[in-house]
Amino acid sequence: EAVGRFVHAQLEGKLGPDERVETRTRWRVPILVDHEGRVHLEVSRLSSRPLRGPTVLRLRVRVDDQVASDMSVTADVRWFRPVLVAVRGMRRGEKLTADLVELKERDITQVRGRYYTDSKQVAGLRMHRSVRGGEVLTDRYTEPIPVVARGAAVQLVVETANLRISADAV
Repeated sequence: EAVGRFVHAQLEGKLGPDERVETRTRWRVPILVDHEGRVHLEVSRLSSRPLRGPTVLRLRVRVDDQVASDMSVTADVRWFRPVLVAVRGMRRGEKLTADLVELKERDITQVRGRYYTDSKQVAGLRMHRSVRGGEVLTDRYTEPIPVVARGAAVQLVVETANLRISADAV
Protein backbone atom coordinates (compact mmCIF):
# COMPACT_ATOMS: atom_id res chain seq x y z
CA GLU A 1 0.00 0.00 0.00
CA ALA A 2 2.87 2.38 0.77
CA VAL A 3 4.31 1.85 -2.72
CA GLY A 4 0.90 2.48 -4.31
CA ARG A 5 0.44 5.70 -2.32
CA PHE A 6 3.96 6.82 -3.32
CA VAL A 7 3.32 6.17 -7.03
CA HIS A 8 -0.01 8.03 -6.94
CA ALA A 9 1.60 10.98 -5.11
CA GLN A 10 4.40 11.11 -7.72
CA LEU A 11 1.89 11.11 -10.58
CA GLU A 12 -0.47 13.67 -9.06
CA GLY A 13 -1.21 16.37 -11.62
CA LYS A 14 0.37 14.31 -14.43
CA LEU A 15 -2.65 12.13 -15.22
CA GLY A 16 -5.21 13.23 -17.78
CA PRO A 17 -8.88 13.49 -16.79
CA ASP A 18 -9.69 10.06 -18.27
CA GLU A 19 -6.48 8.32 -17.19
CA ARG A 20 -6.04 6.06 -14.20
CA VAL A 21 -3.12 4.09 -12.81
CA GLU A 22 -2.94 0.68 -11.15
CA THR A 23 0.13 -0.40 -9.18
CA ARG A 24 1.12 -3.95 -8.25
CA THR A 25 4.13 -4.40 -5.99
CA ARG A 26 6.58 -7.32 -6.11
CA TRP A 27 9.49 -8.09 -3.82
CA ARG A 28 11.68 -11.11 -3.30
CA VAL A 29 12.44 -11.31 0.41
CA PRO A 30 10.13 -11.21 3.41
CA ILE A 31 10.20 -8.06 5.52
CA LEU A 32 11.37 -9.09 8.96
CA VAL A 33 11.43 -6.68 11.89
CA ASP A 34 13.20 -8.13 14.92
CA HIS A 35 12.25 -5.55 17.56
CA GLU A 36 9.07 -3.78 18.62
CA GLY A 37 8.26 -0.17 17.98
CA ARG A 38 6.51 2.18 15.61
CA VAL A 39 7.00 0.94 12.04
CA HIS A 40 7.31 3.52 9.26
CA LEU A 41 7.78 2.76 5.55
CA GLU A 42 9.66 5.14 3.25
CA VAL A 43 9.51 4.72 -0.51
CA SER A 44 11.84 6.53 -2.91
CA ARG A 45 12.88 6.39 -6.54
CA LEU A 46 16.14 4.83 -7.65
CA SER A 47 16.19 6.62 -11.01
CA SER A 48 14.50 9.39 -12.93
CA ARG A 49 12.93 6.82 -15.27
CA PRO A 50 9.19 7.46 -15.79
CA LEU A 51 6.80 5.58 -13.51
CA ARG A 52 5.44 3.36 -16.26
CA GLY A 53 5.61 -0.42 -16.46
CA PRO A 54 7.98 -2.34 -14.15
CA THR A 55 9.89 0.24 -12.08
CA VAL A 56 12.38 -0.51 -9.32
CA LEU A 57 11.92 1.56 -6.13
CA ARG A 58 13.65 1.60 -2.74
CA LEU A 59 11.64 0.61 0.33
CA ARG A 60 13.16 1.52 3.68
CA VAL A 61 11.57 0.08 6.81
CA ARG A 62 12.15 2.13 9.97
CA VAL A 63 11.31 1.06 13.49
CA ASP A 64 11.40 3.98 15.93
CA ASP A 65 13.55 6.01 13.49
CA GLN A 66 16.14 3.24 13.08
CA VAL A 67 16.50 1.51 9.72
CA ALA A 68 15.38 -2.11 10.15
CA SER A 69 15.44 -3.06 6.47
CA ASP A 70 16.44 -1.49 3.18
CA MET A 71 15.33 -3.23 0.01
CA SER A 72 14.40 -2.84 -3.62
CA VAL A 73 10.85 -3.51 -4.75
CA THR A 74 9.35 -3.56 -8.21
CA ALA A 75 6.24 -1.48 -8.79
CA ASP A 76 4.42 -2.59 -11.92
CA VAL A 77 2.70 0.67 -12.86
CA ARG A 78 -0.11 0.25 -15.43
CA TRP A 79 -1.74 3.21 -17.19
CA PHE A 80 -5.35 2.96 -18.38
CA ARG A 81 -7.45 5.32 -20.48
CA PRO A 82 -10.25 5.21 -23.06
CA VAL A 83 -8.77 4.73 -26.55
CA LEU A 84 -10.11 3.71 -29.95
CA VAL A 85 -10.11 -0.02 -30.60
CA ALA A 86 -11.10 -2.00 -33.66
CA VAL A 87 -14.69 -3.29 -33.46
CA ARG A 88 -13.69 -6.27 -35.63
CA GLY A 89 -10.64 -7.51 -37.45
CA MET A 90 -9.57 -5.22 -40.29
CA ARG A 91 -7.26 -5.82 -43.23
CA ARG A 92 -4.55 -3.70 -44.75
CA GLY A 93 -6.00 -1.06 -47.09
CA GLU A 94 -9.45 -1.01 -45.44
CA LYS A 95 -10.82 2.51 -44.96
CA LEU A 96 -11.50 3.49 -41.34
CA THR A 97 -14.98 4.73 -40.54
CA ALA A 98 -16.64 5.65 -37.26
CA ASP A 99 -18.63 2.37 -37.18
CA LEU A 100 -15.40 0.30 -37.26
CA VAL A 101 -13.99 1.80 -34.05
CA GLU A 102 -15.20 2.21 -30.49
CA LEU A 103 -13.91 3.93 -27.37
CA LYS A 104 -12.87 1.40 -24.70
CA GLU A 105 -10.66 1.62 -21.63
CA ARG A 106 -7.41 -0.24 -22.26
CA ASP A 107 -3.98 -0.68 -20.67
CA ILE A 108 -1.80 1.72 -22.68
CA THR A 109 1.41 1.11 -20.71
CA GLN A 110 3.16 -0.75 -23.52
CA VAL A 111 1.30 0.74 -26.51
CA ARG A 112 3.75 1.76 -29.21
CA GLY A 113 2.92 4.74 -31.37
CA ARG A 114 0.33 7.47 -30.93
CA TYR A 115 -3.09 6.08 -30.00
CA TYR A 116 -6.39 7.67 -30.98
CA THR A 117 -8.99 8.93 -28.51
CA ASP A 118 -11.67 10.27 -30.88
CA SER A 119 -13.23 8.80 -34.02
CA LYS A 120 -12.64 12.14 -35.80
CA GLN A 121 -8.89 11.45 -35.58
CA VAL A 122 -9.21 8.45 -37.93
CA ALA A 123 -11.23 10.24 -40.62
CA GLY A 124 -9.36 10.02 -43.91
CA LEU A 125 -7.20 7.10 -42.76
CA ARG A 126 -6.95 3.50 -43.86
CA MET A 127 -5.31 0.45 -42.36
CA HIS A 128 -1.59 0.17 -43.03
CA ARG A 129 -1.51 -3.22 -41.24
CA SER A 130 -4.12 -5.78 -40.33
CA VAL A 131 -5.50 -5.73 -36.77
CA ARG A 132 -7.65 -8.03 -34.67
CA GLY A 133 -10.94 -6.98 -33.13
CA GLY A 134 -10.45 -5.23 -29.77
CA GLU A 135 -6.90 -4.13 -30.57
CA VAL A 136 -5.83 -0.56 -29.77
CA LEU A 137 -5.50 1.54 -32.94
CA THR A 138 -2.31 3.57 -33.25
CA ASP A 139 -0.55 5.52 -35.96
CA ARG A 140 1.61 2.41 -36.52
CA TYR A 141 -1.45 0.62 -37.95
CA THR A 142 -2.92 3.47 -39.99
CA GLU A 143 -1.94 5.73 -42.88
CA PRO A 144 -3.57 8.57 -44.82
CA ILE A 145 -5.67 7.57 -47.81
CA PRO A 146 -3.68 8.65 -50.88
CA VAL A 147 -5.09 11.57 -52.85
CA VAL A 148 -4.21 9.83 -56.13
CA ALA A 149 -4.93 6.14 -56.68
CA ARG A 150 -2.54 3.88 -58.57
CA GLY A 151 -3.39 3.89 -62.29
CA ALA A 152 -5.31 7.18 -62.16
CA ALA A 153 -4.87 9.81 -64.88
CA VAL A 154 -3.19 12.96 -63.51
CA GLN A 155 -1.69 16.13 -64.87
CA LEU A 156 1.87 16.92 -63.77
CA VAL A 157 2.63 20.64 -63.49
CA VAL A 158 5.95 22.39 -62.86
CA GLU A 159 5.71 26.12 -62.42
CA THR A 160 8.29 28.86 -61.89
CA ALA A 161 8.03 32.67 -62.09
CA ASN A 162 8.60 32.67 -65.90
CA LEU A 163 7.68 29.16 -67.02
CA ARG A 164 4.85 26.64 -66.75
CA ILE A 165 5.18 23.06 -68.03
CA SER A 166 2.41 20.45 -67.85
CA ALA A 167 2.05 16.89 -69.03
CA ASP A 168 -0.55 14.15 -68.74
CA ALA A 169 0.57 11.06 -66.83
CA VAL A 170 -0.77 7.83 -65.33
